[in-house]
Amino acid sequence: MANHNPPNYRADIDGLRAVAVLVVLGYHAYPQALTGGFIGVDIFFVISGFLISTIIFQALDRDDFSFADFYRRRIRRIFPSLILVLSACLALGWFLLLTDEYIQLGNHTLAGATFGPNFVFMKGAGYFDSAAELKPLLHLWSLGIEEQFYIVWPLLLVLIWRRVPAVFGVLVTLALASFALNIFLANSKPVQNFYLPITRCWELLIGAMLAHGTLYKTNRTGDAWAKLFNTGRLAIVVPANLKSCAGALLILLALVLIDKESVFPGWWALLPTLGAFLIIAAGPNAWLNRKLLAQPALVWVGLISYPLYLWHWPLLSFSHIVIDDELSVVQSSLALVVSFVLSWLTYRYWERPFRISRSAWAVATLVALVGLLAAAGRVTKKANGFPNRFPDNIKTFANFPYTYSHAKSYRLGTCFIDAKKQGKVHFSAQCLEPAKSKLKKIFLWGDSHAAHLYPGLHHFENQERFSVIQITAGGCPPIFATEIAKRPYCKEINERAWELLKTTNPDMVIMAGNWSENSAAWNFTDLDRLAKTVDAVKSLGIENIVLVGPVPAWLGSAPKALVRFAKLNHWQTPPDRLPWNLTRQSNNLDATIAAIAEQKGISFVSPFRAFCNTEGCLAKIAGEPTAFDCCHLTDIGSRYLIESNLSQILRLLRLPS
Repeated sequence: MANHNPPNYRADIDGLRAVAVLVVLGYHAYPQALTGGFIGVDIFFVISGFLISTIIFQALDRDDFSFADFYRRRIRRIFPSLILVLSACLALGWFLLLTDEYIQLGNHTLAGATFGPNFVFMKGAGYFDSAAELKPLLHLWSLGIEEQFYIVWPLLLVLIWRRVPAVFGVLVTLALASFALNIFLANSKPVQNFYLPITRCWELLIGAMLAHGTLYKTNRTGDAWAKLFNTGRLAIVVPANLKSCAGALLILLALVLIDKESVFPGWWALLPTLGAFLIIAAGPNAWLNRKLLAQPALVWVGLISYPLYLWHWPLLSFSHIVIDDELSVVQSSLALVVSFVLSWLTYRYWERPFRISRSAWAVATLVALVGLLAAAGRVTKKANGFPNRFPDNIKTFANFPYTYSHAKSYRLGTCFIDAKKQGKVHFSAQCLEPAKSKLKKIFLWGDSHAAHLYPGLHHFENQERFSVIQITAGGCPPIFATEIAKRPYCKEINERAWELLKTTNPDMVIMAGNWSENSAAWNFTDLDRLAKTVDAVKSLGIENIVLVGPVPAWLGSAPKALVRFAKLNHWQTPPDRLPWNLTRQSNNLDATIAAIAEQKGISFVSPFRAFCNTEGCLAKIAGEPTAFDCCHLTDIGSRYLIESNLSQILRLLRLPS
């Protein structure tokens, strides 16, 4: 994030920057303890908007603003640490990432070096997108938004500075328009709202308005605005100490009240941004600013905050990749300690020399190095992640794409829809065509863990003479009256399922969901409503209800488990069954769901028992992984599961097995 030392340097702003980076680190390392820590980025935006705009305003006032000088300073500030982090990630990725992951890293490196990562992450976001922990450069999205702002903002100010008398009015109008668009898209397009610069620039513009008000007070912003600062009659009513304490309270409330389930940014983002606004507006002499934020320890953290922000996430991400599990407190803490060490070394011996250098060669060198990294990212992507890094006997697993082509077999977008963006009207007519068939009808209902049963069911459809009605939606468990904040269409989708259960008269209902303890099914219902939903389905006179338990959940993914086994055993070809690398909860959850089925007198299918025995769980069949990530089946895995339980399904349908 931007760090400038203008003539009137304020140590308290470096202290506020330290608070921002520390809460981000706390959220990434200890997400359960600091659920709202990601709001530190929003504090950064306000600080950056304030400092950068102050510099531009002063230069425009002196009539000596230079685009060349502005961007030279930006390059000296941003590029050195970015070059080190991108280079380190590409090097580590060569040894630690599977082919598909390395392709992704190459793409993210290219985006990071060309300041467009937020657009790349926005485009790639989806239900089956790889987990955040598997993206070492995910945190660069915020840097992209800042740099895009720095490209447009100076140009706009130069155009309007002498031509538009009410410059401050333009700032306010732009900020309000951006904020209004943010509110408009908060629920309907949350991913775009999070990543688009046009819906986030109001946060930087808050800092810009503050810079304008601080510099010009009465002569350009008007007396009413001046009263919000330390001048005018309201200085007594709104003293500096009250502003800074109110700002600190708003930030504290944001940390406590906001979590990853909150619709963010939206209205919630006002808490940290207005909090930062008030603290900066209070000035360096406010007690909290002077006594707390200006403390040498916090100022030191603030000075290294940019490299610290860049280093900490790749270290946590690669640690997660190596361990293939959630990091313990000790492991996360160790990663943060290393982050601080690397950040200080980067600041002291790499960043500062470039920042104080006035040599034209320094800037040219930095630009050339960033260009080389962009090219390296492009080559990594075009070379398909250099698959020959792995021995021939495990290339199938190492090169198995995380973006496995499940779209066609799961019927993504037609019969398996995205409940973040799509409602009941988006189910295609082909999902219900089997309802007209004279064959026995199976009603497949649930989330992605129901959708991944469809390839197996479809494989046996024709030869066993049954048909499948598929009503599945990502993140929506087959449970009535369940509202999920980040899946706004779940409730209406399940209401549609209820309507279809009454009108299609299925011979069997298969209910499947992600029953893991961190899933929507678990968090929002504790499975209590599942039992009530079964009762409701039975009340329709449907006798054959099959409840499907959890699949074995791999740490990381099944392909990674196979590669990891090979690495630990001198690149030996892994067996079909692996006795480890699974989450511990699968067996217990299987028993929990089985107990619900028994209590309700319905049938139960156990994927866990189908895939696992005393020797371990099937990670591959005929050389192909059974799952493409932690717990979503490939086509061969789906066919194996259905075939293992086919006789039970046919018996319930009263078809010859």
